[in-house]
Amino acid sequence: MKKCVHDIGEGTIRRIDWQDLIPVVFLAKIPRVAIGLRPLYLAMVGVLLTIAAGYLLNIAFAPETGSDSSGRIRRETGGERLSRLCEPINVLPLLTPARYDWSEEPSSNLRSIFHGGVFLPWNVFLSAAGDVWTWDIGPPGNASSAPGHVFSSRFSVPAVPSSIWFFFLMLLWGYLGTGISRVAAMRLTVRENESLSTLSAFMKQTSGSTFCSFLIPLIGMLCCYLPSLLLGLMSNVPVLDYLAGLLFPLGLLAGLLSVLLGVALVFGWPLMVAAVAVEGSDAFDAVSRMYSYVYQRPLHYLFYLACSACLGMVSFFFLSLFLDVAAGSAVLFFPQSIRDVAATGAPTFFVEPGLAGGIGARWIDANWIIAAWLGLFSLIKIAFVFTFFWGSAVAIYLLLRRSVDNAPLNEIYRAPTLLPDPLPMPVTTLATAQENG
Repeated sequence: MKKCVHDIGEGTIRRIDWQDLIPVVFLAKIPRVAIGLRPLYLAMVGVLLTIAAGYLLNIAFAPETGSDSSGRIRRETGGERLSRLCEPINVLPLLTPARYDWSEEPSSNLRSIFHGGVFLPWNVFLSAAGDVWTWDIGPPGNASSAPGHVFSSRFSVPAVPSSIWFFFLMLLWGYLGTGISRVAAMRLTVRENESLSTLSAFMKQTSGSTFCSFLIPLIGMLCCYLPSLLLGLMSNVPVLDYLAGLLFPLGLLAGLLSVLLGVALVFGWPLMVAAVAVEGSDAFDAVSRMYSYVYQRPLHYLFYLACSACLGMVSFFFLSLFLDVAAGSAVLFFPQSIRDVAATGAPTFFVEPGLAGGIGARWIDANWIIAAWLGLFSLIKIAFVFTFFWGSAVAIYLLLRRSVDNAPLNEIYRAPTLLPDPLPMPVTTLATAQENG
């Protein structure tokens, strides 16, 4: 057992190292790391690129819709107009623009566009993976015939946009997630910040490892279905169907192996990014560490997940409260239409004469300007969820590594410092030696 009480001098009170005595208190460092400027900046870039890609995919693959034949100009919320212009499909399971209802409160907007609060990154990636997993399994609408129904409620998912969306998320957040995790790892272990050039070089160096670490378990799960595929083909042949029945236990073993791979992947995939950020390792080492830590310390892992989720909810509540009060104070002396934007986040697209107490059209542009600035606060909230998520993954990884490998919490891979090349030595020949005397 590690020494948790330290002597700090003769005749003095002994200091208790609570981090060694109660390791879960290490998670209390996550909010301070998540609110840092560098991780928030990377997360905001990722959120904006994710939403932009969602809009483009929605526009590119949305079915054509009929126009409104009523001809009446009416007051229309953002979500209604967006859904009328571009009917969403199930390619954006969580970032569908039409799910954002401008008529609701900002907190409701956040829950509607990003389901799950602090579990947002889990929902984004798992829903995207579930759409790819279920798009061609079973007939449309037949949930009972689709093994992946736990991930998605619809099974008529187009293959092309779902695959594009899933691989885009892996590329984008594999790159930015590694950067956020690296910043969090440096702050949690040695309490330092790397230079931007060093951080950028590390992200470029490890981007391939992060992306491949996502692919390796997926390829392994697909390989587990090969025995089932072969046995299924054999069962359709009159003579080979008996052999398929005799060899069916191989299919059961392959199915069991695929479940073991899938369960750990669903719950432990953030640990692969954390392993790359902390160890600077390759994809195979990251995958190996993820499966090792999840299956050797499953109760520890679930307990740390629950504690970090509770801490994230509390942190997100206070951050949202702070930003909402700040937004309300900023528009306190503005006209009512501007205050409505801060209170409900409802910029007006069209104003029908006689509605909204005679609000003048001159305030429509002002509404959009104010809404754009207030949208920065909403962006910070969403970015904080991602920074807290990746910071939690790093903190939990360090705790699991300490429990399994007995490694200290402050151990981290440091990239070797790139020193400038030394000046070339002058070449001395017999002729030059005679000239120099």
